[in-house]
Amino acid sequence: MEDDMQTPGPGCRGLLPLFLFGLLLLFPAGCSSDPFLHKKGRNCLKLEPGRREGRINGTLVYLTTPAGAGGEVTGTDRKTVIEPLLSMTPRLKRPLRTIVIDPGHGGREIGAPGTLHQEKELNLALARKLRAELEKRGCRVIMTRDDDRFLPLNARGDLPGERDADLFLSIHHNSARDKTVSGAEIYLLTPDGVPSTNDPADSRPPAVPQAARSLWNDMILAREIQSRLIEKSGLPDRGIRFARFRVLVRSACPALLVEAGFISNPEEEKKLADPAAQQRTAEAIADGVDAFRNRAKIGG
Repeated sequence: MEDDMQTPGPGCRGLLPLFLFGLLLLFPAGCSSDPFLHKKGRNCLKLEPGRREGRINGTLVYLTTPAGAGGEVTGTDRKTVIEPLLSMTPRLKRPLRTIVIDPGHGGREIGAPGTLHQEKELNLALARKLRAELEKRGCRVIMTRDDDRFLPLNARGDLPGERDADLFLSIHHNSARDKTVSGAEIYLLTPDGVPSTNDPADSRPPAVPQAARSLWNDMILAREIQSRLIEKSGLPDRGIRFARFRVLVRSACPALLVEAGFISNPEEEKKLADPAAQQRTAEAIADGVDAFRNRAKIGG
């Protein structure tokens, strides 16, 4: 199929090529806005020079390093972000069956305080609904906690390896000083040697040994879940991000931390506490897991 490429905006002169995953990507040199959009078949990439935010096949994702003046990306972003999202083919050694769900916080650790609810309560309520959805679809589900108890981060992150799990999903609700902030976001582990999304100065090695695994599957799973979560919840899309959360660092299998919405936003908190909305969120996450499982290449 022939390339369908837009022309650069007014005042932009010169195209810098970037060969990536079999595609010729062209970006306007010296443009501060209107980044060059490249389409080929079903693939569409939009990266803006000097910024980390990009859209790859409609998915809002943060690069670990800002795109270059000509749209260049680092080898880390190529392997961890762009290639997986263009491929969308998980590589699994065996069929996906066992999933660990981690309702964040618990016991003396309440998490983020809302106006009427504590984060730990909403985390557990959503996790229970997600467990029911996944079990209906034939998954074996293990919960890090099923009541209001404190559990150390190391114990949570180590459980997938101890139980030979295939996926790890940590369920959380977000908080911000600005009570108008809204939306859902998903985190996967920050690769070695690059900064986390919310802390550009953080490029230090993890405080504990990082699991020796590729993040290829994590990125694909994040896209499958985030796209459905935004569609079903109606919340703003805050994208796929990177962080060195302890539970992600320690997990031996693909691992995500889902921030289902902002409990600090009073209007959003009401939605997050609504059982019907929780059910839609649980279904969205389970639908994402289903799509990931159905796309997988076993033995890859």
